[in-house]
Amino acid sequence: SSTPPPRRPSAPNQKRTGPGFRVRLAEMARGIPKSSVQSAVLWAAGDLICQRLEKKDTVDTRRLAVNATYGAAILGPVGHLWYEGLDVFVKRRVPGGGARMVAAKLACDLAVFGPTHLA
Repeated sequence: SSTPPPRRPSAPNQKRTGPGFRVRLAEMARGIPKSSVQSAVLWAAGDLICQRLEKKDTVDTRRLAVNATYGAAILGPVGHLWYEGLDVFVKRRVPGGGARMVAAKLACDLAVFGPTHLA
């Protein structure tokens, strides 16, 4: 029986420009720590305001910690990657920027991220 010839690596795709997927993903992920901290602070502040409006005698620290953790661990990273990716997606499809780009981002956010986040 004969063995097939060894496979040669394919030539790089000449049409591809810019950094590879992993590099782009790493660049997008660079801001996650900052987004996580901001999200944790905002979720904690929102919960404190809600507890105050509910006229609680003491702060429910467990509830506060759960909300801050959700903001830091879930919504901060997911939201950061969503909005970075959304920016790339919309820029490719709506040239020129301006109000059309803002409207496209808003439509995508309301149609996809909002319902998914609230589900």
